[in-house]
Amino acid sequence: WLNTCKEHYGRSDQASGMGLEVPTRLLDLSAPGLSEDLVLYETTPTDKSIAYATLSHRWGTTPPTTTTMSDLQKNLKRIYIESLPKTFREAVTFARKMGVRCLWIDSLCIIQDSAADKDREIPKMASIYSNAVFNIAASAA
Repeated sequence: WLNTCKEHYGRSDQASGMGLEVPTRLLDLSAPGLSEDLVLYETTPTDKSIAYATLSHRWGTTPPTTTTMSDLQKNLKRIYIESLPKTFREAVTFARKMGVRCLWIDSLCIIQDSAADKDREIPKMASIYSNAVFNIAASAA
C-alpha cells in the first residue's frame, strides 16, 4: 500500500527521501539493542534521506508524554514503550508495520519547556508534516 502511494502519488523528492529538511529530533523505532523501546534521535545536517512518519494528536486537558530539558538526556538513551500513552504506542506499532524506522511526535520531539527550541521547531511543523512519508491522525485518545 505505502509503496503504491509513493509510486503513484508522492513527489519524487519525497519518495526518494532526498533533499528534504528533516526535523531536529525523531523517534528511532529500531535502535539497536532496545527491543520494543525507542530512542530520541537528534538529526544532523547530513540526515537528508531519513524517511519518517508523523503523529498528529490532540493534547486535550491531560498533557501528553513530553520531552523536557530535565529528561532530554534520558530520552536520547531510551524511551520505554510502555511509558507512552496508548495513542503513541499504536502509532509506533503502525509505523513499524509500514516499515518506517522513524516517527515524529511533537510533544516528544520538541523540548516542551525550552522557549528557544519551540521558537525554532514550531515554525517548521508544516514542512515536517508535509515531508513525512505518511501522517497518522489520532482524533481521539
